[in-house]
Amino acid sequence: MKVHFFSFTDGIKSTSYETELNLLDNGYSFKDLSIENTTLEFRIINDGHVEMIRKGAINSKIDFILNDKTNSLYHSDSLTFEFDVDTKYILIKEKSLTIEYDYYYKGDKIGKIKLGLLIK
Repeated sequence: MKVHFFSFTDGIKSTSYETELNLLDNGYSFKDLSIENTTLEFRIINDGHVEMIRKGAINSKIDFILNDKTNSLYHSDSLTFEFDVDTKYILIKEKSLTIEYDYYYKGDKIGKIKLGLLIK
């Protein structure tokens, strides 16, 4: 099984790739081809809550909770910082997952992000 992962920042495509998909209990795992030696996991908690976990060269966990602002931490060998996400939209289907959120750093809105998984 494969997944097409994509992300848009303020409506402009920033990342897009296709890779092998591993099924997890209530979610998916795959190599993050945008960052070397890193995997991405998406865990579906419920219709309004999805966790995204990065492991490897980049470590982070984001809780996307519909209509809620959550705090997250980004960590790599060279950079560590906190940021917030305000989740505006989550759509979970059998063969796709879409998440839209506003991204904040130190209280300032940096941009609107849209993430998507298309399962093939």
